[in-house]
Amino acid sequence: MAQVSTVHWDMGDGAMVTCAQGTPYSTAYGNRMSPSCGHKYTHVSAGQPGGMYAVTATTNWTIAWTSRTTGETGTLTASAVSSTEVEILQLQSVNT
Repeated sequence: MAQVSTVHWDMGDGAMVTCAQGTPYSTAYGNRMSPSCGHKYTHVSAGQPGGMYAVTATTNWTIAWTSRTTGETGTLTASAVSSTEVEILQLQSVNT
């Protein structure tokens, strides 16, 4: 059985976030922060290369195994890295 143990996020704005367990997104959350792990950008991405923050996630896995022939068991660890870019814009409104 393989399970994610942690995800380390480099948010591209200098923030590093480590999540032990995430919560799937639901539209019911609206603008609220994640109940288990999240990050709030405080600056737009306009000054970044290409106008976007480079975000990298390193997922750490724990893998339990059992040999069918000898019955031996063990645990392995593995990591996977994925990157993307996100554009953070600003919206302002004025109530009159």
